[in-house]
Amino acid sequence: SAPALLRNALLQKTGLESAPRVISDLALAVRARMQGIVPVSEAAARVLCERGVLTVEEGYVWRTDRRLRLDSPIRLTEAQVLQYIAAITSPTLLVLGEQGLPFHQDDLQARIKAHPQLDVVRLAGGHHLHLDGDVAAVAAAVNRHLADKVDSVTICQ
Repeated sequence: SAPALLRNALLQKTGLESAPRVISDLALAVRARMQGIVPVSEAAARVLCERGVLTVEEGYVWRTDRRLRLDSPIRLTEAQVLQYIAAITSPTLLVLGEQGLPFHQDDLQARIKAHPQLDVVRLAGGHHLHLDGDVAAVAAAVNRHLADKVDSVTICQ
């Protein structure tokens, strides 16, 4: 299916010349964000929307690059993914929400094992656990990770 995936990804780029869709009311954006692929609470959706929109005369438009929502023209095999992960040379922190995105557990474990310098922290919460979960626990995990790599640092409190 690679040729069809590539074709669709390229065709999606033709719609980028049109003006961005204007959202008349921020509440509409918040409701839409709550029902996205990764659902979030209303409070988290409001935070994401408030920092993700630009006010225009007619209402709001998303400030993100619309190309981010296009299908990728490149598809990697799992073996290629593992090779890329194994090539990462910097210490990395992976914070996983226990109710986060569904991953095939064998693939996830292989990816974790492939990274030569990966610290894994599992916390209660979903994909947006930095917004909906225990924010202090996320900050503590980040600070611990960075403190091990740098003499003295506090990023979040």
